[in-house]
Amino acid sequence: AMGLPVFAGGGGLAYMASPTGGYLVGFVLAAIVVGALAERGWSRNWLMTIIAMAIGTAFIFMFGVAWLANLIGMEKAIAGGLAPFIWGAVFKIGLAAAVLPLAWSLVDRRPGRAGQSEN
Repeated sequence: AMGLPVFAGGGGLAYMASPTGGYLVGFVLAAIVVGALAERGWSRNWLMTIIAMAIGTAFIFMFGVAWLANLIGMEKAIAGGLAPFIWGAVFKIGLAAAVLPLAWSLVDRRPGRAGQSEN
């Protein structure tokens, strides 16, 4: 992570057993799912982008809150590990849905794109 102390508090299985371990597992699974959806063209229009990213965010929260609830109880896990982050997640999904299709249109305009090979 470019020299940043990402795992400064420790690493390995002990780190994964911490309260944030479920979010890390959810993040990996979300990346796999959203990546698969993007490969199927879901990142090409704003509505499908919103749906794909909402699914990915749901994976992160689902695994994260479930793991946290195992440690501190469901009510506290929702109050501290879900509720404070909902509006931020909604904002980021909306921003990505607005920007990603525009980015794809710029990529598609590059020479050698639109079904043409550069060979």
